[in-house]
Amino acid sequence: MMADSHVMAKTNRRKTRRATPASRAKVLKEALAKKGWKQCHVAKAMKVSPPTVSRWFTGKRAPDRDHIADLCELLDIRPELLL
Repeated sequence: MMADSHVMAKTNRRKTRRATPASRAKVLKEALAKKGWKQCHVAKAMKVSPPTVSRWFTGKRAPDRDHIADLCELLDIRPELLL
């Protein structure tokens, strides 16, 4: 009986995946291309430096939560794709 409940508990868990640096960068690049913008447009709109935006778009750094909200609004993407 105990083994069965363990299996059921395992199958009932929600699978939540965190965005990897590569997947986050891909989402950002695709959204940027869809808008027809360059990274400098994002930097200016968000009032951050171009190297900061470049790090987000290459996957070297992740934007903080405040920036994620702004990026999602600016690029019309869902926050779950970046978290």
